[in-house]
Amino acid sequence: MISPRSAGKVPTLEGPVKDLHGVPVDFSFGGTRPHDFRHSYAQRHVDNGTAPDELRDLLDHEDVRTTMGYYQVNDTRKRAAANLLAPLTYDRTGNKIGLSAGRRGLASIAVPYGGCTEPSNVKAGGNACPVRFQCSGCTFYRPDPSYLPDIERHLVELKTNAAQARRLNAPPYAIANFDGQVEDFKQIVDRMRTDLALLPEPDRQAITEAATLLRTSRLTARPGQQLPITVKELP
Repeated sequence: MISPRSAGKVPTLEGPVKDLHGVPVDFSFGGTRPHDFRHSYAQRHVDNGTAPDELRDLLDHEDVRTTMGYYQVNDTRKRAAANLLAPLTYDRTGNKIGLSAGRRGLASIAVPYGGCTEPSNVKAGGNACPVRFQCSGCTFYRPDPSYLPDIERHLVELKTNAAQARRLNAPPYAIANFDGQVEDFKQIVDRMRTDLALLPEPDRQAITEAATLLRTSRLTARPGQQLPITVKELP
């Protein structure tokens, strides 16, 4: 373990961690305390999507509210991450349409599988979806790379539902509904993955980190709370 006295003798290191613009963040051991390593351990779990109840057990916290302190992401970082991903916004057919940071903040709301720009749903904070979250069939659906894991998990669920419907000899229209959503979501995922793969490595890493930050923010939003990536007031 590094003591406070010896920590001051360790030279500043160029960190492998980069900021949202791909610039390496230097790390100095000056002023480092042993307990800081516990904070670092916890924050790594948060950034990788560990659920609050799981992290509470790992840290041996009696009250989950103590654990939730690690999930309070700085508003400035959230705004920067949302702004970085705004140009990487797609429509329901997988076409990259992009949104300005201002337009995204004022005219969209986060829903389970992407952003929504349907006016009544935005006004209701995402609780008035007119198509019951069948996002792939909605012209107001606006996903970005921060939703990729959510969309891919939903794809697995839809494929499972389609298979079960076939085993139950469900009506053709019910099966077609599942199959249609699978094809639409798959088209979006394929297009996002292809576009991300074509980016330079620093840009791709910055986008990955921004996407992780936004997913963490959505994970910790309380029921009824406006989801964090929606910015109603611009500077």
